[in-house]
Amino acid sequence: MQDNELDRILDGALAGYSDATPLAGLEQRVLNRIGSGKRNRRWLRCFQVAGAMAAILLLGFVALSLRTRPETPFPIATAPPQRALAPAPIPRRIPARRNLDRRPDKFPSPAPLTTEERTLLALIRSAPETIKMASAAIEIPPIQIPPLQSDGSQ
Repeated sequence: MQDNELDRILDGALAGYSDATPLAGLEQRVLNRIGSGKRNRRWLRCFQVAGAMAAILLLGFVALSLRTRPETPFPIATAPPQRALAPAPIPRRIPARRNLDRRPDKFPSPAPLTTEERTLLALIRSAPETIKMASAAIEIPPIQIPPLQSDGSQ
């Protein structure tokens, strides 16, 4: 019963649309649109033909350039053949075995002093009192880290 009622409502709504008349000049607008499409298609056809011709010319140019390459390379001047000599023996370097169990007595192993380190030693030797006063003025407080609270308060 519901389907019949819905069908009647739709039929009544669609019947109102069928009574409507088209706006004036609709036929002419449709014909103009169809006619303008033909002109657009002509330009499209011209571009298609021009593109095909360009592709043919490009392929022809590539084919000609590949065919005109010399098949053999240019002759290379070579020296007259000489009597073959026996190759000189190559000395083989045998890598030294490393004793992995041996460790240096001092770690890190001492290295020569750099220019900056030698300059600092000369300054300490020339004015030890100045260095003592400068080092006494530097005071670094101990780091204090409070424990973290897991209940959300800080």
